[in-house]
Amino acid sequence: AASRGYPRQAATTPYEYLPVLHHAFAGVDAELWRITEAYVGVHYGEIPSTLAELQEIRRCWERVRSSEMSAESP
Repeated sequence: AASRGYPRQAATTPYEYLPVLHHAFAGVDAELWRITEAYVGVHYGEIPSTLAELQEIRRCWERVRSSEMSAESP
């Protein structure tokens, strides 16, 4: 998001930053929520318990990246 003009301030929590992400990456709200939840969990010591959960987080990230690339296309 920072490269798109939406930097996160150091004091901003992941949940406070989520609305900014929704604005920066329109159309992938559920994916952004899932990634944020995973980040917070890992940050506080809760890693994904299954390979399926990790794969879902990766799929979410790919959808966000795809939305970013399509937004950059003319």
